Amino acid sequence: MIDGDEYYRQEDVIKDRAFLEDRHDINGLVCRTKVLFAKPTLTCDDHTLVPYIHKLTSRTKAGNFRNYPFAYDENGAHIDPTRRLNYEDGIQMSDTIMYHASWIRKDFELKIANSPAVRNLRKSTILEDLKNACPGYYCKFYRKTLHECENIFNL
Repeated sequence: MIDGDEYYRQEDVIKDRAFLEDRHDINGLVCRTKVLFAKPTLTCDDHTLVPYIHKLTSRTKAGNFRNYPFAYDENGAHIDPTRRLNYEDGIQMSDTIMYHASWIRKDFELKIANSPAVRNLRKSTILEDLKNACPGYYCKFYRKTLHECENIFNL
């Protein structure tokens, strides 16, 4: 599963797909995420994990499967309930990063208005953070410092 604003480095996908195909004891991989924030050259770590590459069968389903590995930790859910698969084992963490360009937009207001979390976003610091975004800026919305990066995906 991948949204239109999510990106992976091609070499990571090729490497991880080969790894998964060679292992009969592994059903899938999960990875960490980084947010591309305000510009394609600003990033910060995100607290969420995402299901990445998985072996699919006719019985594979997506949904709020609570026993999906890595779904929860001591701070609560780490994987969006709509993205968990019905696997209960054979899932490993990959060192691959998913880059989420959720805040690379021409119109931030449109993004906020179309979000299921519109009320929370309107109360948040997101617009202030987007306006002030630069390397070294502490983004209150993500509670992380923004770092400069290369424009990996030519956005």
